[in-house]
Amino acid sequence: MRCVLSDPHSLSDTLVRLLKSRATKKNVTFPANFSLVVVSLNNDLDGEDFKNEREWFKSHASLGKLVNWPLGLAGIVPPHDVPKKEREKMANGSVWKIDKIPERGKEKVPIPC
Repeated sequence: MRCVLSDPHSLSDTLVRLLKSRATKKNVTFPANFSLVVVSLNNDLDGEDFKNEREWFKSHASLGKLVNWPLGLAGIVPPHDVPKKEREKMANGSVWKIDKIPERGKEKVPIPC
């Protein structure tokens, strides 16, 4: 779900309200104290939405953190745009390899208390 707000500073109130609503619908108690951890695969080339998200987390550090694991240039040069005979070579030695997703999948993201 994408939520577009005219005032990005009201995002924290809107987000908490949506989370509480979802918890109620699922018959789950929403915690009084929580921390939001968002893992983003975006980079600066993904546009203003990502830049705004990064800035929001800087301004609202008390609500959680943004963990940025960019996919490198994969969004710029997707595999389907590369000739089939070149894909394997590129997957093992080019921009697609720098995203480090296999290694990062083994990492544990620290969850603030």
